Amino acid sequence: SSGYEKQFIIRADNVVVPAGGKLVLHDKLLEKYVDLNQGTEYAFTIGKDKSTQGGRFELGLKSTTTSVKPLKVTMTPNPTTDDVKICFTSGKKEKITVRVMDITGVSIFNKDLGEQLNGTLSVPMSKFAAGIYMVELTQGEQKVTQRLVKE
Repeated sequence: SSGYEKQFIIRADNVVVPAGGKLVLHDKLLEKYVDLNQGTEYAFTIGKDKSTQGGRFELGLKSTTTSVKPLKVTMTPNPTTDDVKICFTSGKKEKITVRVMDITGVSIFNKDLGEQLNGTLSVPMSKFAAGIYMVELTQGEQKVTQRLVKE
């Protein structure tokens, strides 16, 4: 409490939060929520008004895990001699990209499919040498990598 107006800063240092969680500061006076990450600062003023003092703040822990279905990928046929059909399903419509790499990690095929929830793509493999390839689908923050055998 204070008999005159004074400025303060809440600073988040050494923030340790369980996996899948985020620490949140709630300023009940201003109805403001601030995610507290390492180094976050929140400036506020306390004055003669009792509502600016006392139990003004709450700390909370919110979950950052989502209930979005994971990205699922199937490839047929595998092994293949020609084209491979890649089917994918997910729980969220986001930008999706497909990349095929040889065993050394060099990209031999890249395709941006735009924003999709589900889809199918045929990748021509006939012009590539027999061997093992990695197929990587990325959608938002999800990434699935699977092995593809070309005979």
